[in-house]
Amino acid sequence: MNDSPEKPATATSKWTRHQLESLQALGIPLYSFVQQSTTSQEFNDQAPRLNVESEPEFNDQAPRSNIEFHYRLGGWTLRTAERLPVELYPWLKDLSSHLQQQLTEIKADPQQPHLDVTPWCKTTLSPEEKRDLWNQLKLWLN
Repeated sequence: MNDSPEKPATATSKWTRHQLESLQALGIPLYSFVQQSTTSQEFNDQAPRLNVESEPEFNDQAPRSNIEFHYRLGGWTLRTAERLPVELYPWLKDLSSHLQQQLTEIKADPQQPHLDVTPWCKTTLSPEEKRDLWNQLKLWLN
């Protein structure tokens, strides 16, 4: 009785002799590569398709409240809903300069108090947004 798996011509042409011997020594069965049958093709054509644009988890406009990014700046922990760009926002550059510290992405620590800066994560802030941001930051500066 031969315990080795059959080696169809279509399969062996895909493997070198050394690879075939290694597969056999490890007891890994050798499967042949075959064309997809018309029956399975018809089945795949009838299978429901995922409409990525209609699914909220794939939609770029959908809120991603479960994703957070945390950064250390001096003694502060900043939280954002999206990863900060490499070229930091002007206000964040100013804050980094004021604290004489560089921003570093960190692993979230639920025990560590943090400042959520998501509303201000944009290149240009209106005067009202700047005032709100600096009012929040003043609370943390003391």
